[in-house]
Amino acid sequence: MKYVYPAVLYPDHGRVGVRVPDLPGCFTFGADQAEALLMARDAVEMWLWDAENRPEAIPPASAALKIKAGETLTLVAADTDEYRRANDSRSVRKTLSLDIRN
Repeated sequence: MKYVYPAVLYPDHGRVGVRVPDLPGCFTFGADQAEALLMARDAVEMWLWDAENRPEAIPPASAALKIKAGETLTLVAADTDEYRRANDSRSVRKTLSLDIRN
């Protein structure tokens, strides 16, 4: 599934913090804005992937958010199918038959 959620970037002790208000407990940070945005995508994908696996209701994305001075509002795109392919390490048992005749 593909999702887009608003995220708030804010200064955090020399780093860039990120919070995703629509996803409870979804916070991360980066050394700079670029790293913070990459970490935000990973955090959102992980949060949504976990909710899909439970299964748990996925909150809708807010249409509008208020931010404080010094904060930046941006959007984070997430693809849980891609995240699952990259991070799901469950083993799969498969029966295989081989024809060993020459």
